[in-house]
Amino acid sequence: MEFKRKKIPSYLMLGTIALVVIWFNVSYFSHRISSNPQSISEYDLSDEDVAPPEDAATAGIFYPADIYQQRGADGFIKQQPAANPYCPKIMVLPHFGYRYASKIANSSYRRLASCADKIKTVFILTPAHSEIEAVWLPKATVLKTPRGEIKVNKEIVGELAANDAIFRKKKHILQQNSALKIQLVYLQQTLHNFKVVPLSYGKIVAKELAEILSAYLKEPQSLLIISADLNQSITGNDKPQENTDTDMTINPHNDCGNAAIETAKLLAKSLGLVPQMIDVTNTATEQRLSDGFAGSGWVYEETMPVVELQGLELYDHNVQNFARHQHSDLLQVVNNSIKSAKKHRHYRVKRKQYSDYMFNRGASLITAYFSNNESLSFGSLVGLKAIAADISDNIYRLLMENEALKTKGGLDAISIELLTDLEEVEYDSLDDLLAQIIPHKDGVVIRSGEREGMLPPASWKNYKTKEEFLTNLKIKAGLSPTYWSDDVKIFRFRTVEVKQ
Repeated sequence: MEFKRKKIPSYLMLGTIALVVIWFNVSYFSHRISSNPQSISEYDLSDEDVAPPEDAATAGIFYPADIYQQRGADGFIKQQPAANPYCPKIMVLPHFGYRYASKIANSSYRRLASCADKIKTVFILTPAHSEIEAVWLPKATVLKTPRGEIKVNKEIVGELAANDAIFRKKKHILQQNSALKIQLVYLQQTLHNFKVVPLSYGKIVAKELAEILSAYLKEPQSLLIISADLNQSITGNDKPQENTDTDMTINPHNDCGNAAIETAKLLAKSLGLVPQMIDVTNTATEQRLSDGFAGSGWVYEETMPVVELQGLELYDHNVQNFARHQHSDLLQVVNNSIKSAKKHRHYRVKRKQYSDYMFNRGASLITAYFSNNESLSFGSLVGLKAIAADISDNIYRLLMENEALKTKGGLDAISIELLTDLEEVEYDSLDDLLAQIIPHKDGVVIRSGEREGMLPPASWKNYKTKEEFLTNLKIKAGLSPTYWSDDVKIFRFRTVEVKQ
């Protein structure tokens, strides 16, 4: 077959047209068909968002398992300048969990606020809760907590490991060592650029350990954290007090961590440090504890029974978590969409700009509020595409394609709500239906044949009774106020506001 050169331009033109069509389809549909199979109502924390598997026994007890929860200030240090201008050299702290020790930890770690940039190496001396006659050092060069990674000072660890009569390396130093883990999380919240030297001991001679650590603590950039159980060392009647005596005032004791406390006393004396009691709490009066003291340890309250959420309650819970965890990305989509709409452009969401979770399928409701106290809403009812794309599309359509905006006056604000998946309500009678609907929480959808109507949760403020709400829902669907049939289907949903 002879190749016809005269048709080359035609071939090139057809090829160009084909490429343009392909490019247009990919560009137009990419943000729609690239959504994840999971919906925001199915959202759950991934393995990267929670404590490592070996931390399962203590995550949620000694620190929150959810890294997003830890990013808030709840239960953790309020970064306020401490009254004392001096930077601590040794801190003796309790290790019975952030729920119970946060008051003491807050008071103590605040003392580091004035020197957070100065401290570069933190030695953490904790009991290994075993009978080993050694001090464990980490083999790892990085320790992971739910807040991220902390570098180990491998140079100092190497120097200590050379003394194999006392020190040994251990692969999983964090495993079952809550005394160490709780201090790591607080340090991450307080200091800026530091490395740690974790020391987990069994049976040790305090004098030998103090002599070894003394040389390192003479460095101005070093800090020693002692994690111990102090419940027999002081009484609930003791009050925080200024102390100018160079002798430690902690009484002899047999608590978990006593060897570390003895080491601290020897170090304080050799370095000429002045001890000071920072804070005292009596956990016997804490409601979180069931029995107060028990021997030399703490007694925790029994675990509360876990209520397993189902249906709409589970959807609501998951979407609330989604809105909280992806808050910054959601606001970025909203702001970018509004800016583009003001320039009469549609904002196209790209995967590389946002968290992968933002491409979970979801539906949104956008409401514009005007200076004349009126409002106008536009949104989706079912999540058919990525929630980021759904928000962008709905904002554009509300601001650019709705003619009613032109007669409403000045735009005051825009609110964004995420919708849960729909849950069909199974009911035996009208009274049974009304009993299942929760005012001010449930949005409701009615379907009968080809007719459909929806009222969001915010609509409840306009109605006094469930009957009035349902009547107006039928009217909105184009049905008679008195209409009822066996083919009527009712669905519930919830909305979660994305707050600016």
